[in-house]
Amino acid sequence: MLQVSISGNPPNGHKWAALKDSSGLFNSSLDGNTRRAIDFHEDDQIDEEALNTLVRGAVTVDKS
Repeated sequence: MLQVSISGNPPNGHKWAALKDSSGLFNSSLDGNTRRAIDFHEDDQIDEEALNTLVRGAVTVDKS
C-alpha cells in the first residue's frame, strides 16, 4: 500500500487539507480538517487525471 497524505503543515497545509475532491480520491483520514489521505493498494486503478487535478490544486493553493 502507498499512502499519499495532505497534511496541515504550515504555512499552507490547512488549505491543502481543505482542497475540493470532486473525484473522491481522498479515502483516508476524512474526518480531520488538517489532514486527508489517499491510500493506493496494489491492484487499484489510479485515476491519473483526477490525481493531476488534485496536485495542481495543491500547487495553486501553495502559490496563493
